[in-house]
Amino acid sequence: MDKERLMWPDIAKGFAIFFVVLLHTGDGIINAGLKEPSWWRWVYNAGYTFMVPLFFFISGMFCEQSRKSLNQRFITIGKNIFYPYVLWSIIQFFLIYMSGVHYCPVKFS
Repeated sequence: MDKERLMWPDIAKGFAIFFVVLLHTGDGIINAGLKEPSWWRWVYNAGYTFMVPLFFFISGMFCEQSRKSLNQRFITIGKNIFYPYVLWSIIQFFLIYMSGVHYCPVKFS
């Protein structure tokens, strides 16, 4: 049976992705020392209020009920998410360390 793809979830996810890019880019520009526009704080707060819940809501709508046990799901999550995250963190740490740039944005007193 041929199913027709719904367009509105893709549009909603595209809207959320646009806000992610906008907010991260705007944050970088402001952290670089440029003047913050008066409207920026409102856009920032509004965007972070709905963009992540929007992703979870839309993704959950199309998620199938898992037939795996809870232990099997955690093992799958570990292999698919946690392992690559840890591996990338180690690689990134060594690349930063080897570059000689040891910037830490947090001030320890």
